[in-house]
Amino acid sequence: MGPLGALLGLIAGIFLPVPIAGPLVGAFGGAVLAEHLATGKKGKEALRAGTGAVVGTILGTMAEFIIALVMAAIIVLALLT
Repeated sequence: MGPLGALLGLIAGIFLPVPIAGPLVGAFGGAVLAEHLATGKKGKEALRAGTGAVVGTILGTMAEFIIALVMAAIIVLALLT
């Protein structure tokens, strides 16, 4: 249930007034809340789910950014040759 909570929290976090931190806070809160409510996990176990959601979101965003840079470099090189 943690990933579903993280996804819903991430979507809800988009509407928070803090542009970058909003989705991260939403993903963390959603994962922690879903783990706590659905499985009854408390404390460190629920926080691990939230931490994993934030780390996964950050790493996924970094991977997308790197792929976009590679694609842009390929296009620029193709146009220059």
